[in-house]
Amino acid sequence: MTAASGPRTVQAPAPAGPASSEVEVRFVAFGWYLLTACLSVAVLLTAVLSGWRGGDYWAAPIGAIVLAVGAAASRRLRLRRDQWLTPGNLVLVVWYLELVALPTLIVVRPPVPGLMRVLPPVPAINYAMCVQSLAFASFAVCFAVRAGAGRSARAASGARAEGPAGARRPVPVPVVLAFLAVGTAGMALFFRTPGEAWAYYTGHPALLEPGSRTSLGQGISALTRPFLGVGGLLWLQRGLASRPPGAAAPSRRRTTWRAVVALALLFLSYSSYHYNRQAAVTALIALLAVCSLQVRRLNLPVLLVTFVFVGVCSSYVGTYRLFYVETRGGELSAREVGLDDYRADPLEELERYLGAPQFVAIAVEGNGGGAPLLGPESLLASVLRPVPIIGKPYRDTDTGKVYNERIYGSLVAHDQHPPLVVDLLFAGGPSGVVAGFSLLGIAFGALDRRYRPTADTLDAYLHVFTSITLAFSVAGGIAVLSQTLLYFCLPPYLARAFFRGARKGPAGKAVPALDAGVIGR
Repeated sequence: MTAASGPRTVQAPAPAGPASSEVEVRFVAFGWYLLTACLSVAVLLTAVLSGWRGGDYWAAPIGAIVLAVGAAASRRLRLRRDQWLTPGNLVLVVWYLELVALPTLIVVRPPVPGLMRVLPPVPAINYAMCVQSLAFASFAVCFAVRAGAGRSARAASGARAEGPAGARRPVPVPVVLAFLAVGTAGMALFFRTPGEAWAYYTGHPALLEPGSRTSLGQGISALTRPFLGVGGLLWLQRGLASRPPGAAAPSRRRTTWRAVVALALLFLSYSSYHYNRQAAVTALIALLAVCSLQVRRLNLPVLLVTFVFVGVCSSYVGTYRLFYVETRGGELSAREVGLDDYRADPLEELERYLGAPQFVAIAVEGNGGGAPLLGPESLLASVLRPVPIIGKPYRDTDTGKVYNERIYGSLVAHDQHPPLVVDLLFAGGPSGVVAGFSLLGIAFGALDRRYRPTADTLDAYLHVFTSITLAFSVAGGIAVLSQTLLYFCLPPYLARAFFRGARKGPAGKAVPALDAGVIGR
C-alpha cells in the first residue's frame, strides 16, 4: 500500500450456517452408538429365530437403545477424541460395558451359576437389565445438564494452546520430601524387613495368609503407604510445571524418566494392599492421562494395547492370589481346597467384577424373594464398613451381607461386593436408583466440565483418579467407593490442599494461578 492510497477494504466473511462437515462429524459421533444398538438388536433377533437360550432375554438390547437415544439427545454423552482419558470418556466406557457388552454376552453365552448357588430366573435377569437402563437414564440427564453448565468441552479443549502446565508453580521440595518420607515410613511399618518386601513383590506373600497380624502400626501403615506414590507424582509435577524466565525446559528424556519413577512408586505403594488390582490399575490410568496431557499425547491404539496387557496381567494376579490364599501358601493341594478343576475365565471375571445382570438379579430375586428394603441405614453401613474400628459394628447390617448370603446360600464368605444399583435397590427401591444415579450424573458432569487440558499435574491426576473411582462404583458399589476414597484418594487431596496453602502470599491472598476449575475451589 502506498502513502497516497486509501485504507484497504477487507471483505467480512459471510455468516456461515451449519457446515456440512460439522453435521457429518456429529452424525459420525452418534453413528457409532446407533450401530451398537442395531447390532445388539440383531444379536437378539438371531438368538430368538435360531432357538438359542439367549433369545429369552428380551431386555438385552434396551440398554443399547437407551445409550443411543442419550447420545442423540446430547453431544456431551459422546466420546471426546482430542483426549481419550477424560472423566466423561471413562464413565461412558463403563456404561457401554454395563448396557451393551454384558447384556449381549448374556444372549451369546447364557449365564451359568458359577459362584452363585442357584442361577436367578430369566424374568429376574430381564428386570435387572431394565433397572440398569433406568439407572443410566437418570445418570444421563443430570450428566448432560451439569456438563453443559459452563464452558463447553470444545472451548476447554481449545485451551490446550496455552501450554501443558499453564502458569503453574513447582511443588516446593520440602513438600515432596515430606510425602516421600511419610510413604517410606508406612512401607517400613508394613514390610518389617527388605526380605519380606522382596518376597511379597516376587509372589511369595506371607502377608496374604489367613491370620496375618494386625496392629495399630499396620493400621497407620494402611493410611500412609499411598503417600509414597503421591510423593513420586509431586516430583513429576516439579518437572512439568512452568520454569522461571530464562530457565531451560526439561528434556523429553528427563521428563519420561520422572514419569517412569512416579509410575513405579505408585505401583509399589498401591499394590501393597494384598495385591489390590483396582487401586493399582486406577493409579496407572490416571498417570497415563497426565502423561497424555503433559508429556506426549497417547493415541487410541497405544491405549488399547496397554489396557489389554494390563487386563491379562490383572487376571493372572487375581488367579494367583486365589490359589495362594486358599492353599495357605502351598501347604494344601489344589485338590484339597476344591481348585483342581479351576480355570480362569476372563468373561466370567468380567461379569463378576462389573456386576452383570445375573448378579443384580440374584440380589433382587435371591431365595425366591423380592429385594429387601433395608432402608437408608444400609447405605450408611456400607459407607462405614471399610473404616477401621469404626466400621466393625456395621459389617453385619450393610448390603454386602445380604448380597453374599444370596450368592452363596449362607454367609460363608463376604468377598463379593454388590453393584451400586443393588445398594440403591436395597435402600429405596427404584426411586432410590433414580436418586442415586442422578447424584452420580451431577458429580460426573462437574468433573468433566472442570477437566482442563491446561490443568496442573496433580489436578489432572485427581480428576482422572476420582472419575475412575466413581465410575467403578457403578460395578463395585458404595463400600468399595468408600474404601478407595479413604485409603487412596485422601493423600493426593491432602497434597493439593497443602500445596495450595503453601502458595499463599504474605497478605493471605493466594498467588494468581489457573485454579478456577479445581475441585473444591
